[in-house]
Amino acid sequence: MNIHQYLYANILEQYESEASNLKRVQVYPHRGTGLLSFSNLQDDYCWARLEVESSIMDYYTWFLTCKGIRIEKPKHGSHVSVLRGEVNYAQALELSSVRSGNEFDFSYGDLVTNGRHWWLELQSPCIEQYRVSLGLSPRPKAGLHLTLGRTIRTYRP
Repeated sequence: MNIHQYLYANILEQYESEASNLKRVQVYPHRGTGLLSFSNLQDDYCWARLEVESSIMDYYTWFLTCKGIRIEKPKHGSHVSVLRGEVNYAQALELSSVRSGNEFDFSYGDLVTNGRHWWLELQSPCIEQYRVSLGLSPRPKAGLHLTLGRTIRTYRP
């Protein structure tokens, strides 16, 4: 169960008793923007990520700390992986007019973990269109997500 599900559990239980056909709808209530940045330009396959506001990571780091979970921030800061070595940099430049520094909008919602890594589920038609323009699937294998960090340790606050 992720954090948002936990927070809304009591509310949903009330409505489930009244409406047996209630279904959970995926909601992405928060919005953000990020600047595209490429790395590994000399390698056969480049990486591209959105560099996002540190305030998003700062808030969720604080929130997790209040819940007794300490996380290590990613080496590249809080980010959204757009390309994960699927094309080389020359192809990315040739197939699209998108360049480093271009801004992308996104919406994010649920806080998710696999027990070790933490991220926010994300939607971005802009990113999906960019990936399709490069001949890729709209979403990477790991899905679109905003990386927050890795669990260092848990404790009781």
